[in-house]
Amino acid sequence: SHGDRAPGDKGSISELVTSAAYGGYAVIILDVPSGGAVAPRAISAANTWLMPALPTVAGVWNAVESFRTVTQKAAGQHRINPGNIFVTLNMRTNGMLTADEWHQAADTGVRNMKLNIGFPPVAAVIPYVPEVPLAQNKGRSGLEASDEFARPIHNIAEMLFGSTVGANARNNDSGKTVKKFGPLKIRVK
Repeated sequence: SHGDRAPGDKGSISELVTSAAYGGYAVIILDVPSGGAVAPRAISAANTWLMPALPTVAGVWNAVESFRTVTQKAAGQHRINPGNIFVTLNMRTNGMLTADEWHQAADTGVRNMKLNIGFPPVAAVIPYVPEVPLAQNKGRSGLEASDEFARPIHNIAEMLFGSTVGANARNNDSGKTVKKFGPLKIRVK
């Protein structure tokens, strides 16, 4: 595991991300669990944070604590611009908090902690669709299982990486090539 190495060590997450960036990779995605030693090291190498959260009261408090850790505790070591922090509410079903209710609770939480900053916006709500885990169990992408599930993920990708997502992978009018990375398509020179 690369998460058990100090940020400056050869083969650490920070070193691998730096090497990839110098190697010309346009996008480097780190999907790490929120607990343990890996998450802080992944965040130390990040310039954007897509924070997944459950649309529950417990999900609000977990997200508020994570946000406080990144913006206050770790700010001396590494700072992610608050404008580059986005929230996705995952696995939402009827009866759970709406995006507005969730954001209002999270914003109230950070203000009660006197963080002097508003909570980042909810960029997308990804619904719970029973067909998705069934497709994944069969080795298929969840994005192929349901348009309802795929649509907000594609919208997030477009927001983060530009309007090339959803376009055919080809040369566009500006002469740039569009490369496809799973559901993401990246415009390159």
